[in-house]
This record gives sequence, structure tokens and C-alpha cells, in this order.
Amino acid sequence: IVDIYLNSKHRFTTDIQEHYIYSPRELTRYLRALYKAIMQYDVMRPDELVRLVAHEGFRLFFDRLVEDESRKFCETMIETTIKTNFPNVDTQHALRKPILFTTWLTKKYESVDQEELRNYVRERLKVYGEEEQVMRMIVFDDVLAHMLRIDRVLRQPLGHALLMGTAGWGRNSITRFVSWLNGMQVFSIRVSRSYSFEDFEEDLRTVMKRVGVQGESVCFIFNEMNVLGPAMIERMNALLASGEVPGLFEGESYSALINECRAAQRDGAMDTEEELYKKFIQTVQRKLHIVFTMNPSDQNVGKGGSSPALFNRCVVDWFGRRWDDQAMIQVAAELTETVELTLGQPERSLIEREDESAVSRYFANEQHAMVARSMRDIHMAVETASKLSAQVTHREIYITPRSYLDFIQHFVTLFEEKRVELEELQIHLNSGIGKLTSTEKEVATMQLDLKRKQEDLQVQNAKAEKKLEQIMKDQGTADTKRKEANELKQQVEVRRKEVARDKDTVNGELAKVNPMVEEAKAAVKGIKKQNLDEIRAFNLPPEKVRLALEMVAILLGESDLKWDNLKKFIKRDDFISSVTNFNAEQVTTQQRNILERNYFSNAEFTYENVNNASKACGPLVKWGESVMKFSEIVHSIEPLTNQVKALENEANQLAKKQEDLEKTVTQLENTVSTLKNEYKVMIAEVEKIRSDMVTIQNKVERSMKVISNLSAEAIRWREQSLTCDTDKPLLVGDCLLSAAFLAYGGAFDEVDRQSLSRQWTSILSLQKVLY
Repeated sequence: IVDIYLNSKHRFTTDIQEHYIYSPRELTRYLRALYKAIMQYDVMRPDELVRLVAHEGFRLFFDRLVEDESRKFCETMIETTIKTNFPNVDTQHALRKPILFTTWLTKKYESVDQEELRNYVRERLKVYGEEEQVMRMIVFDDVLAHMLRIDRVLRQPLGHALLMGTAGWGRNSITRFVSWLNGMQVFSIRVSRSYSFEDFEEDLRTVMKRVGVQGESVCFIFNEMNVLGPAMIERMNALLASGEVPGLFEGESYSALINECRAAQRDGAMDTEEELYKKFIQTVQRKLHIVFTMNPSDQNVGKGGSSPALFNRCVVDWFGRRWDDQAMIQVAAELTETVELTLGQPERSLIEREDESAVSRYFANEQHAMVARSMRDIHMAVETASKLSAQVTHREIYITPRSYLDFIQHFVTLFEEKRVELEELQIHLNSGIGKLTSTEKEVATMQLDLKRKQEDLQVQNAKAEKKLEQIMKDQGTADTKRKEANELKQQVEVRRKEVARDKDTVNGELAKVNPMVEEAKAAVKGIKKQNLDEIRAFNLPPEKVRLALEMVAILLGESDLKWDNLKKFIKRDDFISSVTNFNAEQVTTQQRNILERNYFSNAEFTYENVNNASKACGPLVKWGESVMKFSEIVHSIEPLTNQVKALENEANQLAKKQEDLEKTVTQLENTVSTLKNEYKVMIAEVEKIRSDMVTIQNKVERSMKVISNLSAEAIRWREQSLTCDTDKPLLVGDCLLSAAFLAYGGAFDEVDRQSLSRQWTSILSLQKVLY
């Protein structure tokens, strides 16, 4: 640390630049910054320490340097000193560029990746635009570096900065953004024609009260454009040196300040006026950060010798008079990234780029790279020309980053305007040419259409005649089928009446016995389980019980009538339900003869006798008698039932045939209706074809007249359209030359303008940008 300080102090003196002031205060700042950073680590690796030492050295001694030669010396000196004092550390890795330290990404003051930092800043800029004001800031490498330098100063106690650079660098915008990131309020004076030194002192009182009384953290941006005279610099020098301005608070203003300080006290302490004022000044020193933005050519800066605090109390950050080559490439690439530059420009291999691989990510395509490099080279040519002109004419021409931004903005505006004009002109010409071409094609198409229409007319006439014949034929068939259907309908009605009469007879006979059957079923359902269990308990059942169960088994289709099987038969869970659900119509003649001969012919086999023998078998006998009677009636009316079925079948067949005929008639009528509609359509189509033929013939005659009248004009339009195609590849180069003249040409005389014009065209030719 001491070696870096001594080497810088001996090499850079106020004879070179008046702000090259080195004092033990730099050593204090160096050590305090290192201590504050190291205390955030539990354990710091040697390479991290080396990188931190280098970073803080660059910030204190490198950032203030003006000339490139001085910066190169300082960079080499710091790296050499570190390598000498840290021989066991891989300094090549530890000192890799760029060295950026910040708390923005991790809330810990540590080295960060440049691209991660760039993405973070871009995202925060979006939020800043939503909360404060929309800001179009190009986050190129130097902007990132200056942001971190300002942030480093604002986070330090008694941290003040002097930002020296030309217009267009964005010093105010960067400072406002960084202040917002640190939660600080921004204050700056607004100078107008009526603004006086008294107004300035009132502004100082206001900002000091905001800080010392209200406790706000404020960044006071003091621009060189606001300096009305040396007295303002002296006041600011006093504020930097001691935190107060002598004579600023006197009399009533002092009393008012003390009252405000007393009212703002929250601890209820009864401090004296001197103690309150002392606390006020200490708070101002701690929470008010002053950032001066000065132009290197500003005469007020030259008076810094009488204002020592301006240099020894502020951390100087030299923005410089120009951007470096890489910064100009990045700015041009970002400001032109949304511009469509592919208007016929030739593609070139990316291998032809110079040494710009570090910024190649900024190029949307090769055309953007060509334009960005051309802009940089044109600006550099203007810088060189301004220096030569100053040597000859002794008149300084200031070429600043703002001039470069104006150049880019002129190009973007011109290119968009001219591109739109050229495209609209070509669209207009091509539209006219296209209309004529399409008209010629339409005429040829309409002539062919006329021929086809004539052929279609003949075909449609023939189809219409054929369709009419079909209508007449189908209409006759439909009438015949309708007559047959009506005759069948009458026959069906006769048969249905006969069926209904015979069904009434059958149903009447069955109705006589149905109550008896239902009564028997109900009796069976009423058989109790204990009565069945009594029967199952018999090893040799009474005769009447056995006969009753054999009768039921025969009706239900059982063939084995042995007592053991009968016991199993009545044990089944579905025994009662099979009896009650039995269909009496299923009883066969054989079953009926067996039951009549072997069971019901027996005078003792009656319901009363069996029921006396078994309460379970009695209902079964009653059910068997009703089934036998029902079966006899069914058997007796079987011829009549068969006749009913035959009549129903005949009636259904006749109805089906009638239905088929009616469907056929309906289909024929629908067909006739469809044919009639189709015939109407055909007739309408014929008339439409005739009408279309007349319309087409009229269009052909009018179009031929238009084509004849505009034939000469079409030739001129085609020539102009070809000229537009030729001009498209030249548009980028022409707009670059025009924008350069608008941005730079006005400050030079005729001879210098012609010389610059030749240089610019040579640059475009070298970059292979057509013009």
C-alpha cells in the first residue's frame, strides 16, 4: 500500500495536473476501504486479498489520471508492486481484468462477473424507469466501471466525488441512478436567469436542513453549468472541508435552525444550542454526499488551487474527453440494434473483424458490425481533424461523446425516414405495375372464361331437359304406389278388427280362472317355514303329503319322485318363488294327463283333505288345481289363440307392406321435390351464366382500353422500381455520410469538410459499406 502511494506521489504531481494531489489522507482511505471489505469475510483467500488491494489501489490512484500513458504506468506499477509483495500468489489469475467490486449482487463487497453485473443493472434500470423516470442508458463497460466507482464513494463516510469529463458521458444520469440504488435522495440546484448567489445560499440551507434536521441521506449533484462564480466554489469548498458554510446560518436563520433541531429531537434531551448545532454539522458530514460534475475545460476547475478541499476531500473520477474504441462500438451497436440494416448489404465473414471479439455479442448481424465500426472510425477521423484544425486556426473544436450520440441519432432518424420513403415509393410503383400485370392476366383469364361459360351453358341446358324427364317419370311411379298403399291400408284395418274380436274371446275365458290362480299363489306365499320344516322332518310322509309334493314336482319339471329327492326339492331357497312364478301356459298335455290320472282323479286328493294333513301342502294342492284348470282352458282355446296369432301375423305383414309402400311413395315424392329444386337451380344457373357472359364481355372491353392507355406509363414505373432496388444497398452508407455531416460538419470550414468527406467515404469503402 505504501509503495503504491509513494510511487504515485512521486510520479504524478500538480505540475502535470492540478488535481494530482496526494496526501496521507489517501493512505487512510486505502486502509479504511480494505478494512471495511475484509471484515465482511470469515476467511479471505490470498488471491481475493490481492484482487481487493489492486482494486482499491486503482480506485484511489488510477481513476484520477488523465493521459493514457499515465494510466498505463499506474496500472503496470500497481500490478508489479503486488507481484513483488505477494510472490506466492497466482497474480495472473488474481489480477485478471476487469476487476469489479460491489455489493449489488450479493450484499457483500466482493469481485463480480461483468456480464452478471450488466444484466443486474439493466433490470434495475427498468425498475428505476417505472419508479423515478424513464432513462435510456447504454450499459457499456466504462459505464459499469463508473457506476461502481460512484457507488463506492457514496457508501463511504465523508464520501464525496469529483467527476471530470466532457458532455455526453451521462455523469448526472449515472449519479442519480446509483443514488437511487443506495436509497438516497438527489438534490441539485436549478439555475435560471434570475438565479442569484442568495438563492444559492438558500438552496444550501435547504439541503443541509433536509440532511441535518430531517435525517435524509442526500446526494448533492453540483454541475459545472451551475457555477455562477468563484464564490460558489468557495462555499462548496467550505462545506466539503468542515460540513458547514461560515455565515450561512446567522441571526434569524440560526435561531430557526436551532428550533427545528430541537423539535426534531426524539430522545427528549435538553441540549444547548452549541450541542445541537454540533450534532447538526456532524449529521451533515455523515449523510450529505457531494458529487461535482466538471468539464476539464471549465475555467472554474482551474481555480481549484484556492479551493483545496475540492481535490483532497473528493475522490476524483476522470471520465475523460472521449470514449475508448470499444465503448464507441458498444454504444453504436446498442443504439442501432432495432434498426433493420439488411437492405441488400453484402454479408461478410466474421473472421474479417479486427480485435473486437470482446464486443461481438452486441452485433445483431454483420451489417450492424459494419455500421458500428464505420461510426467509430468516422468519429475518430473527426477528432483527429479537430486537433489539426486547432493547430492551424488556433480555434478549439470540441468533439465530445455527445457529438457521437448526435451522430448516431441522426443516422437512426435519417435511415428510418429514407427507408420508409424508399419502401413506400417502391410499394407504390410495384402496386401500379402489379395492377397492370394482373389486369392483363385477368383479361386473358376472362376471355378463357367466356369460352368456358359458353360450353357450360350448353351442358346446363342438356342437364335441365334430362332432369325434367326424370321428374315426370318419378311423379307417375309415385302416384301408382300411393294407390296401392291406400288399398293395403283398408285390408289391414279389416284384419285388425278380426284380431281384436278373437282376442276379446280368449281374454274372457282366461279372466275366469285368473283370480283362482292368483289366490292360490297368495296361499303358497303364505306357507310358513315351520310347516315346510315339519314336512322335511318326515322319514316316511303321509300319503296325502307325498302326493301333493309329487304333483308340484311334476308341474315344475322334476323327474325323480323319490321322497329323499322331494325333501331336497322343497329345501331349495327358490322353492316358493318357483311355484309362485310358474307360468301355467307351459303345462304340457302329458303332464296334464299324468296329474289327472294319478292325482286329481283320486277323490281323497282334495284341498281340504290335504290341508288337514299339512298346512304347507294344502295351498300347494290348491295352486295345482288352479294351474290345471288354467291349463285346460288354455288347451281348449288353443285353436282360437292360434287363429288370433295367424290373423295378427297376416295383419302385420299387410301393415309392413303398406309401410314399405308409403316409404317408397315418400322417397319418390322427396326425389321429385329434390329434382324440382335442382331443376330450378339449373334454370337459375343457365340464366346466371348468360348474365355473367354479358358482364365479362363488358369488363374485357374496359380492361383492354386501360391497358392500351397505360402501356407507356408502365415502362417508366418498371424503370423506377429497378432504381429503388439499386438504391437500397446504398441507403446505409448515404445515411451515414449525411448523419456525419449533420453532426460534425457545421464546425469546420469548406476545406476541412471536403477533407472529412473524403476520409468518410474511404472508411465506408474499407468497411465495405456501399454508398
